[in-house]
Amino acid sequence: MSKRPGWLLLGLIMVGLLVSGCQKKTEDADAHKISYSETTKESSSSRDQQSSSDAESDESTRSSSTSSSASASSSSSAAVALWNTAKANQLADFMVQWGQSMGQKYEAYSPTHDVNYYGGGVYKEQIATNKVAVNDQHVSAAWSNDGTGTAQYKIVAMYSDAATARYAGVHLYLFTIDPNGAPKVLITMQNQGAEDGLLHFSVTQNSALQNGFSTIIKTTH
Repeated sequence: MSKRPGWLLLGLIMVGLLVSGCQKKTEDADAHKISYSETTKESSSSRDQQSSSDAESDESTRSSSTSSSASASSSSSAAVALWNTAKANQLADFMVQWGQSMGQKYEAYSPTHDVNYYGGGVYKEQIATNKVAVNDQHVSAAWSNDGTGTAQYKIVAMYSDAATARYAGVHLYLFTIDPNGAPKVLITMQNQGAEDGLLHFSVTQNSALQNGFSTIIKTTH
């Protein structure tokens, strides 16, 4: 009978150890769950950040593409034609009225309808052979159907009263786009060859003629 308390105490100790072991395993399992949950959250956060970064990258690409398109559009707009048949017809009407106000009669000339200017063809002998001067400076000048080109002066129209004016009183006008892209009316009354072999022009001082041409250039049709 005296040994029972010892066995009973030993049994209680064994039960205590078993309970403690189960609790330890449960805590370890819970700790694992917490660790896994935190890892999942971190992984999800990384994916969210990556998605945000990808979205920002896509937006940047779209923005860059839009900017490039705008730049290309701007460059295209810079090359828009300044002259066309409608504007040529407006200038023809204007030259009739302006010529009448000046007591003069003007005719339109071109590469295919050259003016006989003191015995020579202006386009064939002067313009086509690069023998034009403006304000005593040798310049490049070329005919242009739309007002664009690489020459310093783009000639869109040519008018003269050579067919009706008195000798030594002939006016020859070139309607041009100058090196700065501005409309300029050039005039010459040179009636004999110059020592440098060039046909010399200067910007017209007639404000009505210059303003009329500028207005026509600025029209949108």
